[in-house]
Amino acid sequence: MARRSKRKSAPRRQNNLSLTGVAQTYIVGSALSRATFGMDLAPFLLEGWATPHSKKQTTGSMVGMGSGWTQGISLAELVEIAVPGGQSAGINATNTLPKMIRANMKAFGPAAIGTAIVTPIAFKMGRRLLSRSGVTRYANKAFKMTGLPVRV
Repeated sequence: MARRSKRKSAPRRQNNLSLTGVAQTYIVGSALSRATFGMDLAPFLLEGWATPHSKKQTTGSMVGMGSGWTQGISLAELVEIAVPGGQSAGINATNTLPKMIRANMKAFGPAAIGTAIVTPIAFKMGRRLLSRSGVTRYANKAFKMTGLPVRV
């Protein structure tokens, strides 16, 4: 009888990207970036580098913050502030970064907390409903036939 190998095989890994996981992460991340920096996730990451700045006049509750502009600040503006000798990105003695974050948390914080709680629950329920009907199985088969390393 042949001897068994003492080396155990590694468990099979799934290297597929979950589309529902990406969507869920984007929704929660967008809500949290809006609550802290006053912008959705994509404009927060891209504005100032890949897209031009899109500051617009406020019409809501944050008009009294001093500058007359929305309290949104992008990642490019945060980098400009952090670099010595960089631009101030609309932040001055009356309109500081903590004030901007506080105003955004006051305006968008409750909605962001609700989104962060409800979104994972809704996605979990949706995944269960779709898996019972077989939709995810057919979608995953279609993605596998195309050769894309994604799953639903």
